[in-house]
Formats: sequence, C-alpha cells, structure tokens
Amino acid sequence: MIDEGISVETLQKYQIGYYDRLQQTTIPCFGRNGELYGIRCRNWNPDRIEQAKYIPLTLLNGTTYSFPTNKLFYGINYNWASIEKEKEVWLGESEKFVLKLDSFYGENNLALAMFGKNLGIERRNELVKMGVKKVIYVPDNDYNGEEEQIEWEKSIINFAKLFKGYCEVEIVYDNLGLLNEKDNATDKDFETWEKLYDSRERIK
Repeated sequence: MIDEGISVETLQKYQIGYYDRLQQTTIPCFGRNGELYGIRCRNWNPDRIEQAKYIPLTLLNGTTYSFPTNKLFYGINYNWASIEKEKEVWLGESEKFVLKLDSFYGENNLALAMFGKNLGIERRNELVKMGVKKVIYVPDNDYNGEEEQIEWEKSIINFAKLFKGYCEVEIVYDNLGLLNEKDNATDKDFETWEKLYDSRERIK
C-alpha cells in the first residue's frame, strides 16, 4: 500500500494491519461514532486471490468479522463531519480510494467507499440526510472494449438517477487517457488525480 502512494500516517490512522498467517492486509470498517462493524482482508496469496480478492477476517478460533458491506460506507467515521460541512461527498468503490484521498487531502477528505459499484436507496438516503448537495462519483476504469464501455456508461447513468431531484452528480473518470485498464482516478499520483478531477463532467 505504501508503494501505491498511501502514506504511513493514513495507514496508521485507519488502523490498517497485516495478518501474517494468511498473508492478508486487514482493513477494519468503523461506523460514524467509531464502532467496529467488521474487518475485511485483502488477499495476497495467489491461491486465495483466485477464490476472492477480499474476504472477511476469520481467526483460528473461527471468529469471523463479517459485516453487511451493502449497507455501510468505508471512511464515514473520519469524513462525515467534513461531508456535512461542505455538503459534498466523493464516492468510490474500494477502501483504497478513501485511503489515497486521505493521503492527498488529510483532514479535508470528503471520500467514502461503497465496497463495490452499487450504492442503493438506503445509503443514498443516508447521504441526503447528511445534507449532501453534490456527489463526485469516481468509478473504476472498469471496461475493455466498446461493448463493455456501453454497459459501463449505462451503469453511470443509473447511478446518477438515484440522486435525481436531490443532488448534483459529477463524474471523475479517464477522459484524458491517463489510466490503465481497471484503474481508478486515484490510483496514480496526485498530479494525475488533479488533472482528472479538473476535467470531471456533470451528469444530467
């Protein structure tokens, strides 16, 4: 993670660890008030990656730290106050998205991760209740070829429809040709992120 541009300070702040027995990076998820909801693991063992890239942490005694990822946001324990103050949120798919932006912006971070591509009505409503008026959506560059791009564009439109009548939606994606396949706009350095952020587009 350090090699990918995430600062040591951010890793310590978010209590990122390593479970040596299974070669896993441990990523705890906390609620708004700091309560622990669960712990996800990023697998590094090639055999385990074939089964799943991310799984809940399971200890030798059978204790599993699973949690409903489709109902929670990653990063809300640190960033909700700034989001409410600015009435703006940056939404991405993975924990790494939040960690990179924390490394870039520190206390001014407005990022939350959805643990995937789907937001849903329940989490949409949570953001609306927080007073959010602008959503900056930062999806992964998750397509290869024209057909996949068409489906990707449809998913972006459907995402924006969730906020119709509630919030303005802008998208940060690789409209400058700066990323690799599957990359997120935060995966490179701050300069690349800044260029893509400045070229973001509003979804009507």
